Amino acid sequence: VGRAAWFADRLRDECHRLDLLKAGDLEVRASFALSYAGRPRRAQRAFRLCALLPSDFPAWNLALLLGEDVDAAEELLDELADAQLIEADGVDATGLLRYQLHDLLRDFAREMLHQQHSLRERSQALTCLADEYRLAVQAATRLLQPGTPASDRDPRLISHVVHDDPRNWISAERLRLVTLVQQAHAAGLWEPAWRLADTLPAALSMRADWLAWEQTQQLGLDAAQQLADINAEAAMLRNLGVLQRERGYYQTAAASLIRAENLFQQEDDKDGWARTRTDLGNTYRYQGKLTDAIAAFTDALAVFTRSGDQRAAASALNGMADAQRGLSRWREAEHAFADCLALYMKLGDRLEHTRSTVRLAMVRRDQAQGDKAEALLDGALQVFRELGDRRWEARALRHLGVVHRQEGRIPTALSQLTQALDIFTELADRRAVAVTYRNRGDTHRWNGDYELAARDLEEALAAFLEVRDRRWTARSRLSMAGVARAQRDWQQSEELASEALETFRAIGDRPAQARSLRELGLQHRERGMRRDARAAFDASIALFAELGDDLWQARVLASMARLDEACGSDPAPRIEEARLICENARITDPATAALVLREW
Repeated sequence: VGRAAWFADRLRDECHRLDLLKAGDLEVRASFALSYAGRPRRAQRAFRLCALLPSDFPAWNLALLLGEDVDAAEELLDELADAQLIEADGVDATGLLRYQLHDLLRDFAREMLHQQHSLRERSQALTCLADEYRLAVQAATRLLQPGTPASDRDPRLISHVVHDDPRNWISAERLRLVTLVQQAHAAGLWEPAWRLADTLPAALSMRADWLAWEQTQQLGLDAAQQLADINAEAAMLRNLGVLQRERGYYQTAAASLIRAENLFQQEDDKDGWARTRTDLGNTYRYQGKLTDAIAAFTDALAVFTRSGDQRAAASALNGMADAQRGLSRWREAEHAFADCLALYMKLGDRLEHTRSTVRLAMVRRDQAQGDKAEALLDGALQVFRELGDRRWEARALRHLGVVHRQEGRIPTALSQLTQALDIFTELADRRAVAVTYRNRGDTHRWNGDYELAARDLEEALAAFLEVRDRRWTARSRLSMAGVARAQRDWQQSEELASEALETFRAIGDRPAQARSLRELGLQHRERGMRRDARAAFDASIALFAELGDDLWQARVLASMARLDEACGSDPAPRIEEARLICENARITDPATAALVLREW
């Protein structure tokens, strides 16, 4: 056993495993060397250069390094395959044939490469490959997301494939892109490493590949710091901040973005500063720091308005409108969304226009205008399906499910949430899967199906813990507290709600703090702990009033009215106050108002 372990350890050492491996009396290296020596010089050079390529690669990779056309590279690869020095590895999502080297042959090719090519030649080849991929990623993401910055030129050999099928090209090359950043960084090619890394967030976000995003941006940040390039460092910090926000690390995200802001300001890069300010606004928005978010968006919008950058202005308006929605400032939200949508319409950006429409639908939903929200989301769903945007198709379905739940149409809601779940699962978007499980669990909870609710919410909680998203972990716990309350498991419900409240306080999510306090108020009221219930409700309604969220104040008032009744007081004044708030929000139908104020 000891010798086997020693042998395995030596095999892991790429530089020495060829010395160890033998087949009978014939050394493996000698066998490879014989096949290699029997090839013409052009084929030998092609074989050596394959050592620089990812684990599997299309012919154009080799053509680029050889400085020849793709047909010539394919002929050489066929020749190497006939000599069993390389093998075909199937066709990728774009229809391109890919090739690969066996691990031991890769070791041999790398050995020959180092013997025959100088460090400078190897570095130039790797730089050439990284630059070509950078241009290709920029071209692909610009086709899929028109706001992506334009590249300085088109890729030389892959332009037609990228333009014909950008989504599948990114899917086919995703892992290779990460490997290439790692190779460039390991080779000390700081400039190619950070520039390639900088193009990847848009591509990696399509499948919510957070781990690859973090790996590449950390390497890019180190490369930028090695270069002492302040603008590059700021760009990498901004990318990391956006990732940290997507994963729910809001304080860390804000810190990264503030560092990036300061660096851009130091370099007098007003555009970089304003774009980072927009990202910071979105981070504050996710945290529930809505006033801070609006201030950040306002600062960024002023810069974009002066520079005439309409697309960036539209993005800032989008975030601002959603923050206004969170504060129940319906008129301000409507105006900001109108300006945002007008800009995207002017730019001819149908995709971003439709994505913004989804957020506008949430304004309608939050005002209990389910029919209007549904119409907007149905229209958006058709566009996403037409454009092949599967991620936003699933988002529209998820939001539709929530709208139908709030309207009491549970079977329709469950169907749409399950469709969204299937798509997010297909896209491997772990976080979105978890959000949808939580939405579906809440729908079962609304319907009184507590066993199904618990099952979905446990799935959501496990996933959020896995991706370390503190905000959504707490949201799932708060929903689970509602299930436990309905089942009169008082200890469990209080523990879950208190844990959620503690997390929301830690991350500064004030709307969620207010909702947690209401949940605790409901629990205490049902348990007959009237003084504790009153204190929790008072704290909740004070927070909602401070935030300017009228409808949530109405919900707490309705719950307090039931507490008044239990205490022998007249519930009518609070019921009337809640009714007037609904009327001011144009919710005049008694059945709709009852759904808005419903405890569940």
